Order: sequence, then C-alpha cells, then structure tokens
Amino acid sequence: MDKRLKTRPLSKCRKKSYSGSFRTQKKESNLKFLWLILAIPLIVIILIIFFLFSSFFNLKTTEIQGVDDYKKEKIEIIINNQIKSKNLFFSQENLVFFKKDKLLKDLDDFNFSNIIIKKNIFKKSLTIELEEREKAIIFYEGDYYFFADKDGNIINSQIDCGKIVLENDLSSNSSNTESTEEERGEVSLDDFQKLDQSKQLEIEEIKNCLDFNEKYRKENLFPFIENVGRERVTDNKKNIKIDSSYIDFSLKLYNDLSEDSEFGLNRIVLDEEYNTIKARLNNNIDLYFSFKEDYMEQVSRFFALKRERGAELKAQKYIDLRYGDKIFYY
Repeated sequence: MDKRLKTRPLSKCRKKSYSGSFRTQKKESNLKFLWLILAIPLIVIILIIFFLFSSFFNLKTTEIQGVDDYKKEKIEIIINNQIKSKNLFFSQENLVFFKKDKLLKDLDDFNFSNIIIKKNIFKKSLTIELEEREKAIIFYEGDYYFFADKDGNIINSQIDCGKIVLENDLSSNSSNTESTEEERGEVSLDDFQKLDQSKQLEIEEIKNCLDFNEKYRKENLFPFIENVGRERVTDNKKNIKIDSSYIDFSLKLYNDLSEDSEFGLNRIVLDEEYNTIKARLNNNIDLYFSFKEDYMEQVSRFFALKRERGAELKAQKYIDLRYGDKIFYY
C-alpha cells in the first residue's frame, strides 16, 4: 500500500496567508482614515473658537504716521473707543474683527487727502498712514482758527484760548459753576475714559487751544484771514466757502507785504464787500484791492505811492487801489 503524505500546494498556502494579512492592514487603514476625517473638522472648530474668543490676536501696538501729536491724540481716542465696541458679538480689540471701514468713516472728519489702514494680525499691530493737505492760510471764524489749503479745504482747527478763558471767567461769576474742570480740560485719566467719545474730543480740543500771539505768528508763516461777515465754514467743517482766487491773491500779498514792519501785512479782513480784499497793515491802514483785477498793477501802484508819499500815508485810514490809475485815500 502506497502511503504517501498528502500535502497542499505551497502556492495555495501562501495565497491564503497573504490574503489574510492584506485584509487586516486594509481594515486598519480604513479606520485611521475615518478618524482623520472626524479629527480635521474638530481641529478646525477648536482653532476657530480659539481665535474668536482668545486674546491671541488682540491689538498690541498702534502706529499713526503723517500727523502732529495733537491729531495723534484725537485719533487714538477714536481707535480706543472702537476697540471697546463689538463687531457682531465679538470685540474689535481682536484684529480679526476690527472694522477698517468704520475707522475710515470716523477719520473722514479730519479731511485728509489720503488714508491707508493696515492690519497685521500676526504682529498684532495697526498702522495708519495719513497724508495731510498743505497748509496755505489761517482763517478765523466763530472763536476757531481754521488751517486750510489753497482751495479752502480745512486741514484742522483749534479753538481760541482767549475765548475759553473769557467763558470760564463768566461761568465762575455765575451761580452755576458745575463741571468747570471739564470745561478747562482738567479731568483725571479714569474719569476721562468713562466719558463718551465726543466729550473726550471736546476736552482734547480745549487742552490744545491756540494762543495766536506774535510769537506764534512769527513761527507759523501763513496769511491770517479774519472773517467779520457771514459764516463761511461749512457745517461739517471741511471747507471754507471762499473763492480760490481770493486765497491766491491773499498769498501774494502776504509774500510781498510781510517784510515791512510798518507797512507790512497784519491780516486780511473778510467782509461782504464785492470782489474786494481788505488788507490791514501793521500801522492800521486798510488797503483795498480787487482780487478780480490784475495783482501786479495794483500792488505796484501801492509801492509807488508809498515811496512818494510814505510820511503822508501814515496819517491815513484807508487806501483804495481798485480803480485803475486812480488811487483814493483819506
């Protein structure tokens, strides 16, 4: 009897062994992939919650470029009040939710020629690049000095210090003397931060009032126009309703008359006289020019008259140069 040991082909054994191992690995791979699909959304949700509610992206540094310290202080007040407010349900102190459009709208009151706001979320910084208009004149109306460019666009304004002192003196003599510290701008930091934005800006305005004295005038070389007629500053305090040729004529007078100490230009007095510029000299003589007529012809006549009759002119009240070769004075 042939007693042979029955064996299975090696290829079949190997095939069965390999087949079982592959299925085990495939199950493990599918399980890992499933966990990965579940984990990614969870990680994203956790990161979103972290960025939304943590202080990781809170504003740390603010840089304001292109303006003086007075305007920087006013802009910082606006920014500080904005970061205390909410964008939907989230604090704007978090730069992710800081609204640049809101800040642009608030800065529009300053009448800058250009504004660029840059948020750097990862550096936690806010940079504001500002471009101011070029100052050409100082315009006085309603207790305020307005600095404007050659087209009458207002750059900034400062209240007259003399008017604040007068108002405070009047209030101290009255029976009601409440809030005199606020009126003088003397408020503690804690109390200041509790005030609303408009009151904070008002206090800053009082603290930075302008004492328009001789020292200031010598350091700030701009023609001074005093309005004694109807209101010229627009309600939004962005423009002066004045002919650009009037400003141009005033600039020329300032350049030509400002050197002479006695017959030098003290100020331009703006009233309602038609097409007329009234230039008040240091000796209180008023010169009358037409800003619609040729500038050089009129100012040349004045210089010729001053050379010939300078001593006589010192006793006069006005000199009218508006009518061609005819000059009137008394």
